Amino acid sequence: MTLPRDAPLSKADPDEPVALELLDHGPVTVGDSVRALVWIRGTLRVVPPGALRSMILDIAATNPDPGLLDVGYRDALVLLTVQSVVFADSTGAAVVDHGDVRDARPDPFCQVEVAWVHHLQARHPDMIERLRLRLPRTARRGQVRLVGLDRYGLQLKTQDPEGHWDHRVPFFAPVSDEASLCRALRALMADPFARGLTAGNGRS
Repeated sequence: MTLPRDAPLSKADPDEPVALELLDHGPVTVGDSVRALVWIRGTLRVVPPGALRSMILDIAATNPDPGLLDVGYRDALVLLTVQSVVFADSTGAAVVDHGDVRDARPDPFCQVEVAWVHHLQARHPDMIERLRLRLPRTARRGQVRLVGLDRYGLQLKTQDPEGHWDHRVPFFAPVSDEASLCRALRALMADPFARGLTAGNGRS
């Protein structure tokens, strides 16, 4: 990762112990917008000038981020050797295996989730309201909002004067593109009682 050259960690001693906290914010703000937290602990090492060029080229081959152009000028390149990863959301916290983190791939909707959520909420409020039928009867009160989506399903939040609650509505099968997402949404609308809901006061 990159850091400003004048940042204290850019001048850190080799194998400096660090902790990195990552926050996953939902596309809309309803109650608490933080959906999940990831804590990464490890040691930090600043890449020396002589190794910068080859390492930047290696990184750019798979992740051509424009920020790499600032490395060596305004920014420093640092390596984080991961020792532990902990994932937490409203359902609890769990240690994540290093191999699972290394092999993970971005969700196919990570770049378009915001657009889809706002589109469905603004243009198809009737569909969002119909999703209420997929919630447990005791959770159907108050306003229902779509607050997220991914390959596995939808994230809803219900809210009334007493508080707000999170729910998960799974697709019948994982989706991989916009065409399969549209089919999955139509399937959810077709029969709200055809499949049980994996829901509760949590997110996945």
